[in-house]
Amino acid sequence: MKNALAIVVEGVGTGLIGAYGSNTATTPAIDQLAAQGLVLDQCFLDSRQLSTQLRSLWTGLHGRQEATSEWSLWRAFEENQRPAALYTDCPVAADIAQQLGCKQVTLISVEPVTEPVEDSAECSLMTVFAAAAEALAEGVDGLVWIHSRGLRLAWDAPLELREKFLDPEDPAPPAEVDAPGFEVDASVDPDWVIGWGQVAAAQAAVLDDAIAALYATVATRPDAAQWSLLFASLGGVPLGEHGYVGWGKEQLHGEELGCAAIILPSEYEPVGQRRGELCQLPDLAVTLMHCLDLEIPLPNRAWGR
Repeated sequence: MKNALAIVVEGVGTGLIGAYGSNTATTPAIDQLAAQGLVLDQCFLDSRQLSTQLRSLWTGLHGRQEATSEWSLWRAFEENQRPAALYTDCPVAADIAQQLGCKQVTLISVEPVTEPVEDSAECSLMTVFAAAAEALAEGVDGLVWIHSRGLRLAWDAPLELREKFLDPEDPAPPAEVDAPGFEVDASVDPDWVIGWGQVAAAQAAVLDDAIAALYATVATRPDAAQWSLLFASLGGVPLGEHGYVGWGKEQLHGEELGCAAIILPSEYEPVGQRRGELCQLPDLAVTLMHCLDLEIPLPNRAWGR
């Protein structure tokens, strides 16, 4: 039976991923997935609302369509008598998944932090990945979907890791853990803006370590060849490109609306393809269903393809 591992992360945009051309971040695990699979270069959010984004991902309907469809990815697995489980640190994701028919929801509590951690394994965003990795090691199959709040959690990467992204003569990066949110004007030191970009790159490196551990866990399973993989980001965090760093001001710019989207079907040749067509979140759910040979009722598939 075919299985799927889906990893969806908030705030880690294409500017923080090597496979999308980042010249600062280091993401070898994600880059390896891109080298083996299908990279969608022009994938965008269809809404600024997280609840709508999740419905798009799990129903294949565009955010502007009326959500009247009874079909969902979760119900499709149940109808095919296949298990499907969500692991998340996001209460919104847990609630929407249950509404759409997911019966195995694990909501992970993330403890607040006040300073950078000593070891990347202790970072806040690692918590949900550790829970999912444990389940995979114990033999869970079907659909394993991980939704991480990503860079909307604390930016608590170790100081040592942050410093790896410094250029010669750069000052020390910020040591704060609260995600930034400030206007970039004449009063702001440019080094402060650059420093927060270095912290963001460190957070992306932590995420990459988490993904590497998940891939390694799947690779040890006897059914490793039957797993399709999906990695997607729900937009990115602004890092000063248009006069703002961090969360707090919604802007309709590419760094915020562009999504990383990489798909590796279990049976896929040739490797390392990139596609430049415009696509949006509903397309990802439908593509994943096709990877798993699960049928989608055509009347309910007015957008996703």
